[in-house]
Amino acid sequence: MSSLLSLIVSFIKPILRILLNSILAIIITVSFLTGLLAIAITLPYRTFVLLLAKLLKPNLVNFVSGLSCLFSVDDLRNPRASLVNFCVLDGEIPLSKFKQLCSERVLELKNPKTSSYIYSKLRQSWTSFGGYTFWKWDPDFSIDNHVRAYDYKEEHLRLGETSDEDDLRRIMAGLNTVPWKPNRSPWEFLLIFNYKPTPDSKPQMVFVIRRHHILGDGYSSLGVIRHLFQAELPLAMPSVKEVPLWLKVLSPIVLPFKVPYDFAANLIDSVDFGNDWHKTTEYADYEASFTGRISVAKVKEIKTKYKVSFMAVIFSAACGGIKRIMEEAGQTVPKSLGCVIPVPKPKHPGGLCNHMFLVFTKWPIKIESPSERLRKIQDNINDLQFSTAPIALDMILGACGMMPAFFINFIGSFMSCTLVSTIFPGTLKPVFFEGLEVTDHFSGGGTLRSPIGASIVVVGAYENQRIVINIHKKVFPQQEIFRKLGPYIEDELERLLRLGR
Repeated sequence: MSSLLSLIVSFIKPILRILLNSILAIIITVSFLTGLLAIAITLPYRTFVLLLAKLLKPNLVNFVSGLSCLFSVDDLRNPRASLVNFCVLDGEIPLSKFKQLCSERVLELKNPKTSSYIYSKLRQSWTSFGGYTFWKWDPDFSIDNHVRAYDYKEEHLRLGETSDEDDLRRIMAGLNTVPWKPNRSPWEFLLIFNYKPTPDSKPQMVFVIRRHHILGDGYSSLGVIRHLFQAELPLAMPSVKEVPLWLKVLSPIVLPFKVPYDFAANLIDSVDFGNDWHKTTEYADYEASFTGRISVAKVKEIKTKYKVSFMAVIFSAACGGIKRIMEEAGQTVPKSLGCVIPVPKPKHPGGLCNHMFLVFTKWPIKIESPSERLRKIQDNINDLQFSTAPIALDMILGACGMMPAFFINFIGSFMSCTLVSTIFPGTLKPVFFEGLEVTDHFSGGGTLRSPIGASIVVVGAYENQRIVINIHKKVFPQQEIFRKLGPYIEDELERLLRLGR
């Protein structure tokens, strides 16, 4: 009897899922068309606001648009969309010289065709006018406000005469929540001198990049670093599967139906309530956990053994680590956690912008077997290979950029996942700045908005990657246990390696 019931459930479940996806797809389509109608109705007012801004507010530049509009609703007094990068250099550069190079190579860099600044947003903040969000010039821009020796004195951010990796872990969490000053472009280049990862190390310098996500994505930051370092930064880019011929041929007919259906299915994957990491309350502070340097060769060996993607290996190890600390802390391990992933769009235009898609997936946290978990994650990634959900969300956010700010905040409230995670490819060769090698590179970010509980960022230097996890302290108050997450993720990679041999 029980086997018959299981058979019936297994038969009905996918049918109900298809029905739910279809209903939600219809709702999404109707809502989107209604939104377009609202844009058309408010377009004369929007044009009037733009003309008024040009006349009355000459320091306003233009509307904040696209994906950047989603970050514009962040509270600068209690930011959730800050990003922090640590680049460790094998030696030190005087602050005066560093400041000069920043000015000459980045801030003063102009487009030869238009004579406009390539990185003009480094001189801009944003504000609201007439119900819309505008970029505005920083009225008192000075490089001294942005390029400095590390100077934070608060107890949780203070550094001594020398610093080590544990100090960087501590300030990584704190720097993500430091308020941004009103009317000032939200970015800083900070230099930490006399950094010693081990007591026997020679003094090194940490180049800290702290910025708000509204200024641009990871590839925008890469462009800034490329110009500052005067170096090529060839990246190990993932392979992309060719779109099937049938989809190319039938796309004009298929896409109007496929786009809302795919987005509905993907949106359901983002809905994730009832776990200990998913809260609706705003929190102020983060705790950070790092892995050590993870050999890219090791990850590729696992990838080859199991015939999966690089991303699947990293996500699977992170799932295993999360499961372990949840169990150790006495938290209920959920079946899965919803995760939002930024995916770069092709042909980045350069400069500072958020040229990327957002897509949702499920992380199967509760699966015991590392190899089974890895294959399930790869299956979830495969489901996204030809999904048009990112296009749908991009269209929605593009439309949001035409709407007043309150509507953007309303749309953002539908982001109901627990995690945000990004993997940035490493360089194919060593990187140098003024003759000094970048020996280490790691990055951590905020959780973008409530109720996302944790962020996971993967970046690295040549041949090595680092994983940094930031979590709201009230989501996981047992800080000593949480700090084990980085080492546990490394353990999970070793388990996959052993099982694959």
